[in-house]
Amino acid sequence: KRYGDCKALSNYMIALLKEAGITGKYIEIAAGPDAPMMIEDFPSRQFNHAISCVPMGKDTIWLECTSQTESPDYMGSFTGGRKAILIDEDGGHIVKTPSYTSRDNTCYRSINAGVDADGNLDAEVNTVYSGLLQELPHGLMTEVSADEREKYLNGLFHLPTYKVDKSHYEEQKGSIPKVKEYLHVVSPNYASVSGKRLFINPDLFDKSNTRLPADSVRRYDFVVKEAFTDIDSITIRIPPGYQPEAVPQDITIDSKFGKYKASVKVSPDKIVYYRLREESVNRFPPSDYAALVKFYEQLYKADHNRIV
Repeated sequence: KRYGDCKALSNYMIALLKEAGITGKYIEIAAGPDAPMMIEDFPSRQFNHAISCVPMGKDTIWLECTSQTESPDYMGSFTGGRKAILIDEDGGHIVKTPSYTSRDNTCYRSINAGVDADGNLDAEVNTVYSGLLQELPHGLMTEVSADEREKYLNGLFHLPTYKVDKSHYEEQKGSIPKVKEYLHVVSPNYASVSGKRLFINPDLFDKSNTRLPADSVRRYDFVVKEAFTDIDSITIRIPPGYQPEAVPQDITIDSKFGKYKASVKVSPDKIVYYRLREESVNRFPPSDYAALVKFYEQLYKADHNRIV
């Protein structure tokens, strides 16, 4: 009848699997990005969602039966990385859904752009998102209209003025799903022009804007909830006749808070920029807060450096 909640759809999936000779199991779980941790030694109703799974010896296939678009075996941010109760013939068992690391949650962006003598930017942006990072572009593909997607994309980047006049998406299903995104972006006056000088920020679309208050008295742990790896490879064509006057130094940071690397090479006709940022799920005590403030400040300054 084209309706049913998570309990109905999970039970229905198990019934379908049974007809095919496959054993499925019903699972109760706390869903949502801010779901509380399970209290294992206090039997009580701690769950707001139901899923199912197929045990496969040493492995398990996880099934989000309520979604019509999610990849099989992918739990994502809604139900991934937490404990749940699997209902079996002999009672309930505590199980853990898959967690996603910085190797799973990746954003690889390749940009071929050009800046003219008036500072106008024209960029072809090809991005491959995977794991948790593909959830937003997946939603742009499956849950919004073309007009809503265009409105979102044209408010996404931290640019003074710009227009995304072309966009295209392709999806690859799997335990770690991927979404390929193509954007054509034009940004008038992206680069500043002053006399004979051109000021260009080579980090076009992925600047860190996190700055923590240095004078805060930290009492509780600082928690990083999501792991990710971002890699940008950017080529920017520049008008003939320009020579580099000021170029940011290459920077490498490898600390317990994360990894960061940025490098710039300038030739007579183009700028080649590379950026890597990696963070893992972690918890830092209040005593680390001052060093954490410094880490994010380093990232902010490096991402906002300009070439003259």
